[in-house]
Amino acid sequence: MTEPRAMTGRVTLGNGEVRDLASPGKRLVARIIDGAIILVVVVVFTVVGIASIFAGSEAGDEVVEVVTSLFAGGAIFMAILFVIYEPTFIATRGQTLGKMAMRIKVIRADDGGIPGWGKALGRWVLPGLLVLIP
Repeated sequence: MTEPRAMTGRVTLGNGEVRDLASPGKRLVARIIDGAIILVVVVVFTVVGIASIFAGSEAGDEVVEVVTSLFAGGAIFMAILFVIYEPTFIATRGQTLGKMAMRIKVIRADDGGIPGWGKALGRWVLPGLLVLIP
C-alpha cells in the first residue's frame, strides 16, 4: 500500500516529466483572486440594478422587496458564474485568472496537457457536491 502524500513538492507525470506542485498558499491566493473577480462582477450588476430601481421608482416597500430579490438573484448569479468561469478556464487554458496571476497551471497527470472538459467539470463538481452536505 502506498503512503498518502501531501500535495506539495514534485510529481512525476505519466510521460516521465517531473513538475513542481504549487504550494497550498499559492492555491489559496489564486482561489481568493478568483472569488474576488466573481464578487466584483456580481456587485457591479447588483449596484446597477439597485440604481436603476431607485432612479425609476419612488421609495417604498416595493423598492425593499425588489432590492431583496436582487441580492438573492445576485447569489444565484454568483453561483452560475462560478459554474461557467472555473470549468471553462480550466478546460480551455488549464488556468483561471487567479491561477494565471499566481503562475499555477492545472495539467493532466498522464501527459502534462490541458485537462479538457471532462476533467475540468469533475474538478468543479466533486468539491461542489461536498458543500451540499450539512
